[in-house]
Amino acid sequence: MPSPARIQGFEILERLGSGAESAIYRARELSSRRIVALKHVVVSTPENEKYLRHVRNEYKVLRYVQESSNGVPPPGIVQVYDLIRTGFLRRHKEHLLVMQYIEGRDLKREGRYSTGQMVHILIGVCDALAALHRLKLIHGDMKPENIMVDPAGKPTVVVKDYQGNLLNGPNDVWVRPDGGLYITDPYYPRDYWKRGPKAQDAEAVYYLAPDRKKLVRVVADMKQPNGIIGTPDGARLYVSDIGAGRTFAYRIQPDGTLAGKQLFCNLGSDGMTIDSEGNVYLTGHGVTVFNPAGRQVGRIEVAEAWTGNICFGGSDRQTLIITASRGLYGIRTRVHGVGSQ
Repeated sequence: MPSPARIQGFEILERLGSGAESAIYRARELSSRRIVALKHVVVSTPENEKYLRHVRNEYKVLRYVQESSNGVPPPGIVQVYDLIRTGFLRRHKEHLLVMQYIEGRDLKREGRYSTGQMVHILIGVCDALAALHRLKLIHGDMKPENIMVDPAGKPTVVVKDYQGNLLNGPNDVWVRPDGGLYITDPYYPRDYWKRGPKAQDAEAVYYLAPDRKKLVRVVADMKQPNGIIGTPDGARLYVSDIGAGRTFAYRIQPDGTLAGKQLFCNLGSDGMTIDSEGNVYLTGHGVTVFNPAGRQVGRIEVAEAWTGNICFGGSDRQTLIITASRGLYGIRTRVHGVGSQ
């Protein structure tokens, strides 16, 4: 298929790849001047019309994912703009899928990565797949060619300050179902920091919307917030004030703000997670488990001075993983992890 100069209001800038019945281009939308990715599918025989059905289904699924998260796809999933029936080659049947253009290369072509880079990439892939699974969707073609990474394989800084001042030291993050982030920001000075004194007037909790445009302070009355976890339906948020030795529960509002603060339990926590029955796991000295009403229902002793982060892992999410002062522990459980861990 030759590369045209223009297709239906798009200027073709570069051919990125091709298949038997399609080509993918980097293009400029003439009306908005934004750079997009175009998948141009052309079929010339009836037996190949299945490719048109595939691209229509791809568009419907991506639109459904976006609409399920307030019009913005979860992190790690490409945004789709439009599906157009084109007339570029009038004797053939064609579709033009208009998508977000991702700067970078696919995982297969990009080359070797360090262990740290690969862990970062895989965490992003798992988060994206988890977002699909919550919508009862399965990615049917997961392979290195379909995973895009930035040219350097490095993470992108999405936030580093609030109202022009450097954050204390973002500690824990919970990703709500639509991709919004809740971030605890206690102040734990590190000897390797190259910065001035504490710049924030509070050790707070922040919300960053899925569009990553504005950081909002949603909790400012804690002594030292740390562990954080939310329910998989995105309705309730638990935040530990480890400095005060307490954990609180909040109702999550549609705009990301929090309401209805209630004392959940008289115990602070370093890390937190949640299981399929709504039980909340707190760390510090071993692991203490509370039911949704805030009543202690379990206790896991760990023979170490301190326990820190905790989550459910494994392919079935039935292995409770606990980090401690010197070791990493795993326990098989009857229940399984849910939501963003």
